[in-house]
Amino acid sequence: MEPSEERVPAIRRAIAAAGTDPGPQRTFPRAADTDGAADLPDVVRRLGRYWWLIALLVALGVAAGLARGGERAYTATARVVLDTPDPATRQQAVAIADTVKAIATSPTQVKAALGRAGVRRDAAEVAQHRVSATGLGSSAIVRLSVSDHEPDAAARIANALALQVILARERVTRGTSEQQLSELDSEIAELGSKIAELDGVLAGLNRDIASVTAASRARALRVQQEAASRQRQVLAQQRRVLESERVTILASFATRPKPSVISRAVAPTHADSSGRPQYVILGALLGLILGVAAAAVLEMIRPNIVGGEALAAQLGVPLLADIGRPEASSTRNLSRAAGRIQLAAESAGLVKVELISWPIGAPSDTFGDRLRGTAAAFGLEIESSGAEAWTLAAARSAPGQGRPVGVVVLAPSVLQRRDALELGELLVLRRSPLLGLVVYTRRGVLRRALARPLGAAHGRARRATAGEP
Repeated sequence: MEPSEERVPAIRRAIAAAGTDPGPQRTFPRAADTDGAADLPDVVRRLGRYWWLIALLVALGVAAGLARGGERAYTATARVVLDTPDPATRQQAVAIADTVKAIATSPTQVKAALGRAGVRRDAAEVAQHRVSATGLGSSAIVRLSVSDHEPDAAARIANALALQVILARERVTRGTSEQQLSELDSEIAELGSKIAELDGVLAGLNRDIASVTAASRARALRVQQEAASRQRQVLAQQRRVLESERVTILASFATRPKPSVISRAVAPTHADSSGRPQYVILGALLGLILGVAAAAVLEMIRPNIVGGEALAAQLGVPLLADIGRPEASSTRNLSRAAGRIQLAAESAGLVKVELISWPIGAPSDTFGDRLRGTAAAFGLEIESSGAEAWTLAAARSAPGQGRPVGVVVLAPSVLQRRDALELGELLVLRRSPLLGLVVYTRRGVLRRALARPLGAAHGRARRATAGEP
């Protein structure tokens, strides 16, 4: 099959530039000349070689995301209001919600609520992971939510916990006020007893003053009467102050809002979103990032030249053909390669072309036989073959038979940069006209890893069938 017309001028120009005379020693790009910044398609090709590693890490990330998605859960919500004044600012509303959350997430209160609801759960786990409290805007109402894998249990726990919050809040606020009232009542009673005692003393002094006849005795009694009266006035003033404080506390009780559950929780009918899709997407993205990073590290450790055009540019020769996988290459691909090799040889005035396989060794056992049959259709015959090279010669004698043998390199489309440099050094030493490059596709990593054990198993089965040891 003839090469396309647009490729012929490029091949001719490359051959004309190289010339057929061995001439001065050729040079090829070194690692320092080719390790510069690569374009995006080249980066994609080089990292795409590790698609199996990237796919593996993405699959692991997806599996982790599926495992992270929690069990099916239901959330029941109750609404409570505390005995606090209506908040005037957003900060005050947040403070009220924080108060409810602090009480509701206490393991002690959760344990009491579980007992009241008749549900057996781990109080610490429920308090830490399954209870939440959020304020409703700038109001004093707080939404208390409890999640559980059973909808009825979630509603019972939420209602019991809301009641526990109210009771705990009342114990805190009313307990302090009742203690203050009790202390005030004790002080008022003690002052009352002292005042009553002074009233008795004053009554006795009044009787004594009325019955005494001596002026000096009367004056002494009046002095005692005035002292007792002043002491009684002080005690009475103290009692009035304490009674005023008691009235203030009682008034605050009357004006303070009553804490209550304004909306009881009902059993939810729909399960909560498990978040599994989000975890799967996050796991896939994380796996992709790790896979690309791992591929980049491997490519930095063992850099490769990916693609026939990149390898041809590295060697400074035209790309003649890409035959695909040698063991499954179509006759069309081999014909294209043979035709372009013939065109390159004729343009250089050569009758012999050495097809060198690199790295050393034929790409497959049957490739030489297939190449021989295809080359014959173009008037070429394989003069000699070996593990490293095939020599193609014109079937009929042609002028210039004594000219140097041209070289066509047969190399994989993905080649380590180290092997490419060694190939360049080999071609420099051969000092033969380099006509072009033919690339083929090697088996992937997974196929190469499985080829040896599968081949060994096939050989054992064949020997067992033939009765061989």
